[in-house]
Amino acid sequence: QSNQPAPRNDRYVQWDLVLTAIAVLNFIVTSASEEVKLPGAVSGKVTCAGESAGITISIDGKISADTASSVKKLFDQYHEQEKKLEAGIKCLNANPVPSDYGAGYRINSGGGDISAAMAIGRMLRSEGAFIAVNGVCISACVLILAGAVDRIIKGASVVGIHRPYLAATSYTEDQARQTYDSILQ
Repeated sequence: QSNQPAPRNDRYVQWDLVLTAIAVLNFIVTSASEEVKLPGAVSGKVTCAGESAGITISIDGKISADTASSVKKLFDQYHEQEKKLEAGIKCLNANPVPSDYGAGYRINSGGGDISAAMAIGRMLRSEGAFIAVNGVCISACVLILAGAVDRIIKGASVVGIHRPYLAATSYTEDQARQTYDSILQ
């Protein structure tokens, strides 16, 4: 018996080529994506132009757990795109990077869930991201604004803060303390 590998059948070689072509087409299609509406009043997209990736995220409405999940999903897609580029897989220049800096983050919100807002603020902080207020940013929204590394408050935009409160009023002192402690984690 020989230690040489068996010759590959032409049929297998053809399938390898087909699968490779599908993977490349999938990468091209996903790198030229349109801005999509996601749950939680979020819209955004991850783009790719040649050797650089970009991301836009817009939050326009009430902040909820779905908002935090959608923002995380966009950041995950962005990091996946960057991994492909680092692996040497270039994308078409069909969809230019969204801004000169490759990223754009905007918010217009009257507030919402404190825990979700803090989670989004932490994501922006870990990304080293800025955020621009485009309208209003009040209540829990301010926690997102505080989490960003840089903040831009455009023209007639309004930022407002108040003391956080719990929606339910029948908490015991211990329950209220536990709830606040869980929010701060």
